[in-house]
Amino acid sequence: MPEIRPATFETAPEFVPPKRSPRRWIAPAAVAAVAVAVAGVVVVSRPGDAAPEAVTATVAQSYESDADRRLRLIDQMLARRAAAFKAGDEKAWLADIDPAATKAIAFERKRFANLRQFRFASFDLSLSNVTATAVFDEKPDVVIDQISRLTADVDRSVIPYDWKLAFTGDTVTITDAAPSWNPQYQNPLLFPPADDVPLRTATAGGITVASAVGSTWDPKVYLPAAQRAAKLVRSLWGARPYGTPGFVIFLGDHKQFLKWYDNNVSRQGAVGVTVFPRATDDEGTEQFDRPNPKVLHEPNQPSWIRRGAGSRIVLDMSRFTSVRQTQTVMAHEMAHAIAPHLIQSRAGGYGPKSTNVQASWPIEGFARWVEFLDAPGYAQTATRAVRAGRAYRPAGPFPPSETFYAPDAKRQSYNYNLSSTMFLAAERTGGRQKAVDLYVCLTNQMEYQADTEMFIDNCVKGVGLNPAKLWPTQRTLAGR
Repeated sequence: MPEIRPATFETAPEFVPPKRSPRRWIAPAAVAAVAVAVAGVVVVSRPGDAAPEAVTATVAQSYESDADRRLRLIDQMLARRAAAFKAGDEKAWLADIDPAATKAIAFERKRFANLRQFRFASFDLSLSNVTATAVFDEKPDVVIDQISRLTADVDRSVIPYDWKLAFTGDTVTITDAAPSWNPQYQNPLLFPPADDVPLRTATAGGITVASAVGSTWDPKVYLPAAQRAAKLVRSLWGARPYGTPGFVIFLGDHKQFLKWYDNNVSRQGAVGVTVFPRATDDEGTEQFDRPNPKVLHEPNQPSWIRRGAGSRIVLDMSRFTSVRQTQTVMAHEMAHAIAPHLIQSRAGGYGPKSTNVQASWPIEGFARWVEFLDAPGYAQTATRAVRAGRAYRPAGPFPPSETFYAPDAKRQSYNYNLSSTMFLAAERTGGRQKAVDLYVCLTNQMEYQADTEMFIDNCVKGVGLNPAKLWPTQRTLAGR
């Protein structure tokens, strides 16, 4: 089959939510009210005195500041809208929007129809920050967090929205609503497909395939291919912990591919991207990576069990010539997506080389190997290309991360294929499950621990493979 151009993955750049104001109700008279409420008059009676007059304790009236009232009204509105979404009540979802705000109504109607096609484990709306304007102005601007978890996710994630509000007495209305955009962070989660165009979906077995209404690519046509790819990847992952419950796949044209979760960044010929939304708590605060609770975890167990909320796979459908070819790339992306806790690579990491990221070659080499399992003839084509590509041979056993995603398409293809030979060799000398174990172990290592044979052998031996058999097999495949 013709070569499938490289697919890649992306860990979403860190989103730093606006600082939240403390969510507490200010009641300046509360303490005084309690004191007055229990106060009374003590009367000493003496023989012959007239009975004392009854004394009634004084109770202070409760006090709510104007700022607290507005916070309360916003919270009540958010609760109403979240309940309306869960109930599938579009009328109630739109009820708090100013009837004159036609743009906001159209946006929220589209978003409601899109989101209702997905299966959520949780869905909430929360006030992200309240500025001085939001507290005192009659027409405040606020940031509202949509904190939700799809059934395909391992945790919640957050998407912020900019709302304009108007207060009239005890009524608050939405006058404008749009995705939040902060150029400092350039977070691709600010461009989810559900906010962009009307979608149609097909869902079965924990997999949802979506595309724009009226597009060439019908989700129902591609759902069986996605199911076959998922079956393969899940059979490889087996009973290993922390796999994602499902997959969400978006089929887009080239422009949509660059926009949906891809931050309009050129992928140098890539046809697929996998994005892991940042995990958040129930208030929308980003959660830090969480280590495996076992102090001495086994080589085939992850060292981290929280790296993202789940996965979003986006495919550039303008680059495919058949459903069969699309299935193979789906398998590649699902190989990334099955375990978001394993991915912490240079593409989404920060800091100097080797300090907090993994090498790119085991991540992409493993996913390319999974492609071979889906399309067996592809492995022979790929290894021939490696043997013919001596001009691209790296100094070490595998390509360095800095130049892995090379501008030269042929060099990048060589990097993918060369990296895959390690997992082909592991499969041939130890079986498929040993190849998966090797991938898990290598992605638990820092980058410098996967750039020489000596360091790589720590994982090779750790998962029960024989270096004396594996490396000669790998060198033969790579033409060394």
